[in-house]
Amino acid sequence: MTNGATEASFMRSRLLKWGVRSDLVLCDEQSTNTFENLQQAIRLIDSLAALSGPVKVALITGGFHLRRTLDLARKAWKDQSRIRIGAIPAYGPNTAPKTWYKSEIGRTIIADELEKICDLGLILDSK
Repeated sequence: MTNGATEASFMRSRLLKWGVRSDLVLCDEQSTNTFENLQQAIRLIDSLAALSGPVKVALITGGFHLRRTLDLARKAWKDQSRIRIGAIPAYGPNTAPKTWYKSEIGRTIIADELEKICDLGLILDSK
């Protein structure tokens, strides 16, 4: 949370500013980690009784975090064949593909993410 705004509320305001209809922007303000967020996303999607057929979901997260997020989404949503996932990497000054290794912060962020990927056994999965 920054200046009283959560990541979700910040992204919601941006999407609305860019013309996305408010009824299409679902926000999770309760989760404390990626897996909880994915589980909450299913509840939010299911709460929209009017939705039928495929549901498009955009996962927007740090590029360094995208692989793990996609793998967790596939696990969390394994019974949700109607969900179509789009993955959108977001990079900051410490996590850009060509410069992350140049700062201690960048190296720490990437090393922490790699450790989480290894802990989940995802590093050997070539799918």
